[in-house]
Amino acid sequence: MQEENNHAVIVGRTLDIPVIIGATNIVESVRNSIIITVDSEKGYVYNGAIER
Repeated sequence: MQEENNHAVIVGRTLDIPVIIGATNIVESVRNSIIITVDSEKGYVYNGAIER
């Protein structure tokens, strides 16, 4: 399936919110109460809070 036709991507566009797809093992990697920073433009996920 092409990423631009993914259901989550379409919903994200409709609601004007960023969406991350294809993040394998994300549930196992990010536990409750863990702070992460998501750069949706570059496609990176960082551990902790990153200031702009």
